[in-house]
Amino acid sequence: MITTVLGKSRRVSGECFQIAGRLNSQHFPCLAVIVTRKVAKRAVDRNYARRVVRDVFRLKQHDIGTIDYIVRVKKPLARGSYLIAMKELEQLFAKLMTCLASVSS
Repeated sequence: MITTVLGKSRRVSGECFQIAGRLNSQHFPCLAVIVTRKVAKRAVDRNYARRVVRDVFRLKQHDIGTIDYIVRVKKPLARGSYLIAMKELEQLFAKLMTCLASVSS
């Protein structure tokens, strides 16, 4: 899934995240999260970033269509920045959905 989505996909970027997406044939969205050691040195920080992305995805999965998503974290997330990260991810998911909807139409 990851190589397919990264190879042939639409991408949108924000300050902290980059999201690649591609329409899938399943009836539910899929998610992969990439947090490298360059972004967050400690495993605790990488796991926190993954947890935040998965939580936003879980809350919005019924609204974001049947798309395979790969979320790449570009900047480390501070512990108190959950709401900021949530807002940015929601905007990027919506932007990617409109891009993919215009391509498929």
